[in-house]
Amino acid sequence: MINVKAIRQKIIDGLTERLAVEGQSIINQAASNKTTLNRKMNEHDAYVYGVFYDGVLQKYGYVGSKLATEKAHGWVKNNIEPDYGRNWATKAIKSFTPATIKGYELVVLSTTFYSEINEDRGYKVISQLMGEMQSLTDKFKGGKIRVINTRTDQL
Repeated sequence: MINVKAIRQKIIDGLTERLAVEGQSIINQAASNKTTLNRKMNEHDAYVYGVFYDGVLQKYGYVGSKLATEKAHGWVKNNIEPDYGRNWATKAIKSFTPATIKGYELVVLSTTFYSEINEDRGYKVISQLMGEMQSLTDKFKGGKIRVINTRTDQL
């Protein structure tokens, strides 16, 4: 007897993995092509992708498997413990609400609170990849690009 549920799950897993590979490629390119100084490496650690299926996060990842630097770095707020780019990325992707409830959504974020400020000042944080993302929407027919304003939109 054919197990339709198992076949369906294999298809979902396969498409999730394909999108995850694309997401990883995009954030790696963003991190290597940014034009900001990034002295504390928070921007490097704050890139994240997530693959959602039917509104549920299936897989996510960062640039590299470790923090970009071994020495302590982070944004200290109110003299409490430092907050790091990787922490911002994890919180953002896990609390992200996808635009679509049915089907797939690949989300690519630069989650430092100052990413958009840097873009407004002429630095490239993630905008240099719009062409790459447009190509991806062409590759996966029917895809759309949604730009999120990090200062006004809720992550």
